[in-house]
This record gives sequence, structure tokens and C-alpha cells, in this order.
Amino acid sequence: FTVLTKTDALFHEAIKFIAERPTIGFAAEGIDIGREGKLCWIQIDAGGSIFLFDMLNLGTDGLKQGLKNIIQSESILKVVHDCRLISDLLHHQFRVQMLNIFDTQVAHALAYREQNRKDLPRYVPGLASCLYEHLDLPDEQIHIIRIREQAKSEDQEIWAERPAPRWLLDAASKHVKHLLDLRMILMEKMMVEFKAGVEIYLTYVRNSSD
Repeated sequence: FTVLTKTDALFHEAIKFIAERPTIGFAAEGIDIGREGKLCWIQIDAGGSIFLFDMLNLGTDGLKQGLKNIIQSESILKVVHDCRLISDLLHHQFRVQMLNIFDTQVAHALAYREQNRKDLPRYVPGLASCLYEHLDLPDEQIHIIRIREQAKSEDQEIWAERPAPRWLLDAASKHVKHLLDLRMILMEKMMVEFKAGVEIYLTYVRNSSD
């Protein structure tokens, strides 16, 4: 992965590279993410090249000089797991609208419905649960977030630590690196009924008597 901390030549090269991708993985880390929270990191997976944007250092300048255009681009599909709170934060703090989003949490619910006689799940799973269930990844490829409910903000302060320790950067990269693969398998699972319908169409006339 590549860490971006200022709007220098490397930053602009990264933005240009990302902007050329039709589909990217997108994640964000911070403290109490939402309209009153603090955005610390934006992670982007551009076809296997992972970029970690240090938003505490980049701030609004980083958004204005390229990230905003990517987030608001209708030609770049952003694959996100649970876009609700980051959408809230970007809208209320930066006036940035998330457009062209594939949410893997929503996709999981629809795939579940396909497999469970039209019943939706009782709860929506976090990213780690989805990765285990759909991609069967080994433990070392998944970072499980352990947050105490009674000390949520305190536990999330780690995302604001600078310089960021290596393990934290590894964790941030793991939160984005499997989203593109997750999207593909969820699309397959959501399309089960559709594909069955196509199979019927393929044989309906072909197999009829003359």
C-alpha cells in the first residue's frame, strides 16, 4: 500500500491512477464516523493498488484536489461496506455527495434473501463477517475491529495516532483490499433467480416439439 500525507506529486499521481479505474474499493476510518465525527483515513483499492489517504493531514485540501471528484464521480463505481455513516460525515462536514455506490452490506442482505425464501436477515453483518462467509479468507487476511460499546470514542482514537504504527496501516488496508472480490461473489449470489430465468428462456423454445 501507499500512504499519502500531503498534496504533492505522489498524491496527484495516485488520484490520476484511481480516476482511470471503472471500479474501486472505498473505506474510511475515524472517530465516531458520522456528521459529528472525525475523519482520519480514506482507503482506496484501485485494482490491487491500495492507497491510504491521511485525512488528518490532507484535510479539505485533499478532497478539493482530487478525492471529492472521485467520490462524486458517476463513472467510477465505489464498492463500500455500509456507506451510511461515511456518507453522513462527507455530506455534513465537507458537502461531498457519495455517488455510484455498490454497498456490500446491502448486497449481502439481498443475497441472503435469494437463499432464504425471500426472508431478509435479522441483522446486517460487519465487513469481517461478510468476508468470512462469502470469501472464506484466512484469519490473517481479515482485521476484526474490537470496540467497547461503553468506550467507543476512546477505542477509535487509535485511528488519529500519528505517526500511524505499521499494524494500523495494515488494518486499514485490510478494510478495503477484499471489497472488489466481495462485490463479484455477492453479485453472483444476488443473480441466482435471474440466471435460472435465463436458463428457462434458453430452453423454452429450443426444446419444444416441432
